[in-house]
Amino acid sequence: MRQKPGKESAGIAHTYQNIASCKLNQGTHEEAQKHFEKALTIFRREHGEWHPHVAQALYNIGICKCIQGELDDALNILKKALKVRRKVLGKNHDDVAQSLMGIGKALHGQGKYDEAFDQYREALDMYQRCIGRDAPPIATLLFNMAETKEAEGEKREALNYANQSLAMFSKLGMVGSGAWANCSGLQLKLNQALDLNKLE
Repeated sequence: MRQKPGKESAGIAHTYQNIASCKLNQGTHEEAQKHFEKALTIFRREHGEWHPHVAQALYNIGICKCIQGELDDALNILKKALKVRRKVLGKNHDDVAQSLMGIGKALHGQGKYDEAFDQYREALDMYQRCIGRDAPPIATLLFNMAETKEAEGEKREALNYANQSLAMFSKLGMVGSGAWANCSGLQLKLNQALDLNKLE
């Protein structure tokens, strides 16, 4: 039995998303973005603008641009994804929290640390309401908050968030993962900086 054209197109779009995710994990960000954009074109044609798949594709493109340092474009696209998600999923959903976290990451890259931290804090509250207090996105978010506080020079606050993040990674069985290693490195850096301050 032949699939309907719409279903077939949607399947192709999801294939593009999967390829893009692989490319992203391999560090080939431009290739990943191209595949996410192909998926977005199909999703828009099939579903219109206001659909979760469109929002996810927009979010993925925004993250690609953020990684590549195209921060203004990233921020605009991530805000579009947030707008779509809020309209179709409501204001209290873990995908909305994901968008807030992405916007925070772009703002951090622009050096707007106060604004970034506000987005992270809102995302943290929403994640905790939607998926509980112990989950990988929350551990990652706590690490992001630690990075932002460290960039602001607030090392003790940064260390507090880094410690919370590492504790959660450990609780979730993620010790040895790349995310855990990044956070562990930040924790070590902060401890060394604070120890040096004590000696001065």
